[in-house]
Amino acid sequence: CPSPLGRFSISSVFSIIRQSRPPMVSRRYIWSSRILLRVSIFMWRLLNQAIPLADVLEGLRFNMPSKCSFCSSCETVDHLFSQCPLAEEVWNFFGSLLNVPVVRRMDVLSRLQGFWRRTTASSATGCLLTILPSIVC
Repeated sequence: CPSPLGRFSISSVFSIIRQSRPPMVSRRYIWSSRILLRVSIFMWRLLNQAIPLADVLEGLRFNMPSKCSFCSSCETVDHLFSQCPLAEEVWNFFGSLLNVPVVRRMDVLSRLQGFWRRTTASSATGCLLTILPSIVC
């Protein structure tokens, strides 16, 4: 991958890689200094489908039947952290407290962004809207 001058460099490869992927909108919320590093790592893994659940393991040719403990649906990231009736109840509870509209059957990223979009940097509520999704997950 040559640079505009026709030379190869690590920075030219990095810039090409960076251009090929859209920036992750949620990055500043995941890697916030207000959140513990291990929670940030978990959230990154969650949003990048890197949690070893049945759907991810199946893609790696591991056949492990895995059902949700609460409703017996197949364990997926979206189901466990957003669409399970228990998860929806938790999101609805905090959404009603913080005036965040909650929609049924929403995927994890959309649900998290629903909280993060309402964040205002200076308010205590804004701080809660930044941190709370990581705590709920």
